[in-house]
Order: sequence, then structure tokens, then C-alpha cells
Amino acid sequence: MRLKNIVLLFAITMYFSCEKEDKFIIEGVIRDAASDRPLEGISLKVDAIRSSSGWGILTDGRRETVASASTDANGYYRIKIKVFKLAESLEFYLNPDISQNHVSTMKDIMLSAINIRETNTMNFKLSPLSILKINFKNTAPVADDDFFSFGWYDNGTGWSKGVIGRLNCGTVQVNEAANWIGKDVCGSYNVNTVAEDYTHVYWTVKKNGLTTTYNDSIFVKVDMINEFTINY
Repeated sequence: MRLKNIVLLFAITMYFSCEKEDKFIIEGVIRDAASDRPLEGISLKVDAIRSSSGWGILTDGRRETVASASTDANGYYRIKIKVFKLAESLEFYLNPDISQNHVSTMKDIMLSAINIRETNTMNFKLSPLSILKINFKNTAPVADDDFFSFGWYDNGTGWSKGVIGRLNCGTVQVNEAANWIGKDVCGSYNVNTVAEDYTHVYWTVKKNGLTTTYNDSIFVKVDMINEFTINY
């Protein structure tokens, strides 16, 4: 009898010491931020997060992928999530491979905002992407110490593919600091940027000992190659 009691007590202890896992459902629709149309074939991945504290000395952090899915023809997704005990938040990675000509982004959602007893609805929007071709050329008068650099940024939330193509039509090559120094500078960059919104281009020129910084904007349209030209 004593042995049975010990075995029973051990089983009860193991049952209550096992890690409890909460299960719940999240569903929603992912749409294009510009047109509001539903997006098909958008993948998403969900990680459960427990943050470390005290530089990881007091408690160890933990990250675990708990769900993945992709949207159907109506932009709809539905995922069943099971998280580990003491998980604090969810990280939604939307379109992580930057496909379907839309940005990739991450949404951080606290588990305290989730109702584990009901189906939770979470809708998202992703900005569309298009191509901006930035052309540049050094124009007369030119000198060996002419300096040029440029950059760009958009107003969207998320990540694009960045530079997807480049062409050099001059003899001067870009250096490690992403600058061009010399007379014969000519080229173009194709960049992946948010569409149906403005992309801002800025550039710095040094000629005749005078350094000047410029900036301008271009409205980038979807489904076409947009062009911006810098002659300095």
C-alpha cells in the first residue's frame, strides 16, 4: 500500500509539474495596403517569445516557432497556436520571403491581448512594391576629384529587396564607401521600394571644392519601372 501511495504521489507531482500549454486560434485576412484587395499566397510564421531578464542570468529567454500558414485566394488564413508556459508574446512574420511584390514585416503581439477561449481575428495590410530606377551622370565641367553619393528611403512599414540590379556606364567604379570619385561617372541602380507612395532620394555632390546636398521625391507607381535621374 505504501508503495502504491508513493507511485500515486509521484504521478500527481509529475502531472502538475508538466509544462502547461495554451491552445487558441487566430484567423484573418491579409490585404494590399494601397488597393485593399486580398492577397493570395502570402506566407506567415509565428514565434512564441519569452524574454530573458537580468542579461539572461535571472531567467533564460526562449523562442519557438508555433505556427505557419499561407493565405488562400481570399487573403484568408487560419492558424491553431499552442504556446509554451510563460510565453509572453507572439511575433508574426508576414511574407518573410518578400514575395508577391509586397513588403515583409513583423508584428509583435502580447499574449495578454489574446483570448484563448475564442477565435481571435487579426487582419493585416502589406505595402505593395515596385521598381525605381535611379540614373546618375557627371556632367561638364568635370574634374578628377568630383565626388558623388546617393541614397533613398520610402514611407512604408516593412522590408523590401533593396538593390535588385545595377549598371555602370562610366569608367569610374563605386568605392567601398559607396561613393564615386572622378570624371566619368555614369550608372543606374534598380531598387525595390514601396509603391503607390513617395520614395525620397538624396544625394551629395562635391565639385570645384564646393559640397552640396540635394533631396527630392518621386511617386512610385505599381507594376512599372519608375525612373529618377540625377545629372550633377
